[in-house]
Amino acid sequence: MIKSSCLDNKYRFNELLTGILDAEDKELGRAISLIENRDKLAYEILKNLYGKFNPAYLIGITGPPGAGKSTLIDSLLTDWLKENKKIAVIAVDPSSQISGGAFLGDRIRMKNITNHKNVFIRSMATRGSTGGLNPAVYDTVILLSAAGFDMIVIETVGVGQTEIDIVRLADTSVVVAVPEAGDEIQIFKSDLMEVGDIFVLNKADLPGAAKMEIMINQLFNLKSKTNRNLDISWKPQLVKTSTYEKYGIDELRNKIIEHYNFLKESRLFELNHDQVIEKQLIYLLEEKIYTDFIGKIRNCDTYKQLLENIVSGQITPHQAADQLLKKNLKL
Repeated sequence: MIKSSCLDNKYRFNELLTGILDAEDKELGRAISLIENRDKLAYEILKNLYGKFNPAYLIGITGPPGAGKSTLIDSLLTDWLKENKKIAVIAVDPSSQISGGAFLGDRIRMKNITNHKNVFIRSMATRGSTGGLNPAVYDTVILLSAAGFDMIVIETVGVGQTEIDIVRLADTSVVVAVPEAGDEIQIFKSDLMEVGDIFVLNKADLPGAAKMEIMINQLFNLKSKTNRNLDISWKPQLVKTSTYEKYGIDELRNKIIEHYNFLKESRLFELNHDQVIEKQLIYLLEEKIYTDFIGKIRNCDTYKQLLENIVSGQITPHQAADQLLKKNLKL
């Protein structure tokens, strides 16, 4: 549901829009809050931004808790900032809608970039989105691209639907694993194995790194045998890193640049952004159908009667769903 804004004044709106385009932290933060709260002013802002900027390069980084992603991001981005690039970091928390999870810890571990003038960092929650990824993340990417950020890093924790959606949103998907990950190796057996572009074996100085490396390479080989089109596409890359021993970061950065160049040369960069727009449209439709359509159905007498009929065994849930759709949905 779209909420009314407390910033309806045209002057204040123009002031906010100017601050966004100038990449002012305060105005960007306010605009993202408006997007997350579904304030009507957010939609006015986005209407003024669509089609007037070049999309930022999106890097998705995911992996289990404790994999060292935040420290890795800090090390990874430090050199890019020396090249005067503007970088935004979105930390998506699938578990908490209020506290932001361990994002304070993320800021501490990103000590080299947190206060840099060309860095903007924001935490966001999934807020129970039916598609796995909060649609506000898509709009935030639009906002940050319009603000002139060269790249946007989207970090998340876990191996669920949210992570799959985030790496599909990104141009380059980086999956981080650690030695002796135990059940976390399941991430390589999920869809992440299909959509991950670069796999990082972080903390590679720890015992068990060799075993994990063998396991990941075996999964790469398995994928190559089942994917006959692999020769004409990007082959997954494995990079071993250690932020403690300080090695592998340059190689990881080079692999990301290599993948970016691959996307540009093969024109997949533009294709991916076209697909992202379609994904956003589908997510918005799913959300609106769930909140507007299903919400209204649940309050009607027919729904309550059909529910009673299901409980009493008179009809099946499938029959009830068909009846509700025929009664309420006109295409």
